[in-house]
Amino acid sequence: CDVTIWEKTTPIPHAELVSKIRGMDGLFCLLTDKINEEVLASAGPQLKTVATMSVGYDHFDLKALKSRNIHLGYTPGVLTDATSELAVALLLATSRRIIESAQALR
Repeated sequence: CDVTIWEKTTPIPHAELVSKIRGMDGLFCLLTDKINEEVLASAGPQLKTVATMSVGYDHFDLKALKSRNIHLGYTPGVLTDATSELAVALLLATSRRIIESAQALR
């Protein structure tokens, strides 16, 4: 199995993604990568699965994936608990004026 990794800290430019995906069997991407018909056509018929490290999948052309019988993996619900916990923490901090109290103690 060969793995190709984009090692830069910036998102891969769309044109470069289109050229590098040729011949790949799978793709693991980020929310910044727009996976559209152009990308899928460039990949070729052997592309079987794509996955994203995000809760949403708005950056995928779902019709194009379905027409090519390409499976999509994503992470629904992974942030639900953390979001709820943060909301409760912010409500408590605000209602109890925790930030102001901490600043007064310094």
